[in-house]
Amino acid sequence: MKDIFKPLVYVALCIIAMAEGVTRYQTDPPAGVIVLQDRQALNDLVTENPETFLNPENGGYYLKTSQDEEVIAIAGDELCAELDTAVATVEALGDDYDDDDDDDDEGVTKREDNLACGGDCSLENLKVCI
Repeated sequence: MKDIFKPLVYVALCIIAMAEGVTRYQTDPPAGVIVLQDRQALNDLVTENPETFLNPENGGYYLKTSQDEEVIAIAGDELCAELDTAVATVEALGDDYDDDDDDDDEGVTKREDNLACGGDCSLENLKVCI
């Protein structure tokens, strides 16, 4: 009887995981976390918890708190696929941006430049800027 029980429990756990849509995680996600099935659910939860961040981890995506990195929720398989596509698009755009020549930036203020100080943020110049 004991030999039959173990495979039945395993099958039951697999069915539960597939029903929740979390089959792509390499190890079991933390118990009791919310499983987000779509982008709207993710947006709603982030609106309620603005101190969170989405982190690719363990084959999926974890929504964690910024302070102690406590797992609030995980993305279900369908949402993971959607997020994978979004991340790939952003990475592709970033690659295209990195390939641009820097010569085209003449007359454009770079992030590192401080407009108030004209790019020269030495102590002497800061006194003049303030």
